[in-house]
Formats: sequence, structure tokens, C-alpha cells
Amino acid sequence: MRCPLAVAALLIVCQPALAVTEAQITQRCSELDRLTGKNYIPQKNEWALARLLTDPVLAANTKGCRDKMNDEERRAYEDSLALKAKRRLRDIQDIKQETKARTTTPNVSTADIDFGLEIKPKDDAPPLIVRDAHAVISLKQLLEAKKTADGASLSYTRDFQNDNQITALSGAVYLYKDILPEPKDAGLIRPFDRVTWAPGIEFDQQRNGSNPGKNVDYLSPRLVAEFALPGATVRQLFRIAGYYNTDSRGQTKVWGGSFEWQPVSNVHHISSGFRISPSLPLGFRFDPIAHFEVEKVAAAGPLTNLNDGDHYFRAGPILQASFWFLDGPQILQRLTFGAQFRQLWGNAGSGMQKDLRYWQANLAYNLDDNGHAAIKATYRQGDLPGTGQDVRDFKTGLSIKY
Repeated sequence: MRCPLAVAALLIVCQPALAVTEAQITQRCSELDRLTGKNYIPQKNEWALARLLTDPVLAANTKGCRDKMNDEERRAYEDSLALKAKRRLRDIQDIKQETKARTTTPNVSTADIDFGLEIKPKDDAPPLIVRDAHAVISLKQLLEAKKTADGASLSYTRDFQNDNQITALSGAVYLYKDILPEPKDAGLIRPFDRVTWAPGIEFDQQRNGSNPGKNVDYLSPRLVAEFALPGATVRQLFRIAGYYNTDSRGQTKVWGGSFEWQPVSNVHHISSGFRISPSLPLGFRFDPIAHFEVEKVAAAGPLTNLNDGDHYFRAGPILQASFWFLDGPQILQRLTFGAQFRQLWGNAGSGMQKDLRYWQANLAYNLDDNGHAAIKATYRQGDLPGTGQDVRDFKTGLSIKY
């Protein structure tokens, strides 16, 4: 067993290097507007703020809002590194001494170092994202909006008077991988500065015991890629998706692809959350998207609004809005409101299903501070995305966001 001194040294070394939270960093770069009484980030501090938020070493070893260390801070940081390295070296030598009896070489094994220093292999699996079905928000922003996002939902209704039960499960699960090249490799994705891909599946299931005609049975494996084009004031997102719409029995077979364009601007408050006014504690976000899709019906299955061999091309806007409370009682800050509207005009090469119109509104109350779980109520009406079924329903249930 390693000596107590080595254990103590290891605990010291293993302490997190960043002792500064992101909230503290933004406060360091803020200035007070005496007219409104609110803090803001002046333009002169934007670059330093970006550097501090992305460089934990810089944030932990500087004061104020600066994008680099001065000579004194650099020397102090180097001295701290040297001290920690000496402590780590002693741990390595202790492990080597303790394990030499079971090694056949004068060297310490990598496995013993990993075990002694509690080094675990890095998990390279992309993060899991759980959201509502038919989400229309940027892949990158999916990770940044847990509290205000609309999550996957589960609901159950038991009607004792009419001896009926209704169950519903809808959502989307994606594996997310963000490609951020090193500076030397940035030319590989130019003119874009970020490329994201996400394989996943959407599902919308509803079973009505006494009225099977109102059942919804939709599964859609899909692969989405997003390309971010930088701009001075407006950032542009381009999304390409390929998908296969089917059902739980595999009877419906619809192949499709889509293309979307979405502008993003913090300056113009497009696809970016902002405070409505200094006097109102409300945050608001509006996402406008231009959507294009093409579909080929290989087999209609149980869907009566499709025929085998149909193919469609549709285009139109998808609009989403949400707002939430920024201040006030905790019970209000956990409330979120959202709405979505789709109007896709179709040019059907064959078949009847040309235009599609759909809208939904939802109210959710987050059950935890991180927004992973919520109680949600949703009203939806129109041509359901994915199947085109005419739907008009109101559901309440548990919502999960991850």
C-alpha cells in the first residue's frame, strides 16, 4: 500500500485546476450600467471573455478580464506546475518501489501506474441527447438548452367510466459528435468553422384502447449533419438529414431527406435567447428555419393518407418560439412555454399528400434545477410530421431531457 505521504500528495495534485466558475468569469468581465442597474459585457471585453471561458488555466491564474497572463503570473504558474510534477514523480517512484517484487524488468508497468494514480481510460462515446420528437433546434444548441427545451414525454390515461386507456410515448434520441478541428486542420472544413453529426431515432407512439383509429405509430432512424458558417453578425446553420420513416411493425417504408437553413444572431436576437426588456423578467427565443424535404413511399403500410410509390417534394418555414422566467420566485423560474408552427407546401409527383400544416404548444414545469425532468402539457393539431396523420390532441405527462 502506498505511504500516507504519497496519498496526501496525490490528493493535492488531483484537485481541479479550475477554481473559477463560468459565472465568476462573466462577472469579472462585466460592467454596471448605471441607467438600468444591470451588468453587461462591453465589446472591449468580448475576446478576453471568450479566452477565459475556453482556457481554465488562464482563468485560474489571472485576475480581472485579460486574455493572457503577465510575466509574474506566468512564473507563478510555472513554479506551481514544477511543484506538482515533483509530487507526482514521488508517487510514481513509490508505486515503482511497491510493485518491483512482481515485475520482471526494472521498469514500472503502465497498468500499475494507472491503478496507483487512479487513471481511467477516456470515454470517447459522444453524449446522448434526449428531446421531443420533431425538434427543430440546432444540434449544437440541443446541449445548451436543457431547462427551456421540450423533452421526450410519457403519458398514461385511464378512463374508468368508458373502460378505456391511452398511452403515449414520443421523443428523439441522438448521439452527438461535434467536430472542432485544430487550427492546423481548420482548412479541412473551410468555409465552415464547425461540423456536427448526430445519428439517432425519432419516435411518436400513441395507443387508444377503444379507438384504434386514433393510434399513432411512427419510428424514424435518421442521420443529421450540421454545418456552421461564421459571420460578422449573423451565423448561418445548414442541416442535411437522411431518414427512414416506418412503424413498430416495419409495415410503412418511407425514404426521405431534408435540408434546412437557419440564421443565428445574438445581435439581432435570431435563434438566440434574450431578455425581452430590462423591466420584464422574461427570456424569449425565436427560431426561424427554411425547410426542404423529399420523400419516396416504398410501402404505405397501414397509413391511409399514403399510397405505394408516392413521391413528394415540400418546402416552407418552420417557426419555433419559447419563453421563460429569468428572475422571480423559484416556482416561476421552473416554468417554460413553447410553440411550434410548420407550413410546408408540396409539389407531389404522385399521390394526394401535398401541403402539410402543423402546430403545437406546450407548457412544462422543471422538477430539478438542471431541467432533466419536467411535468409537461402539450396541445398539437394538424398534419403530424413523419406520418402526415391528422391529429388533434392534448397530453400531459412526464418529460425527460438529457
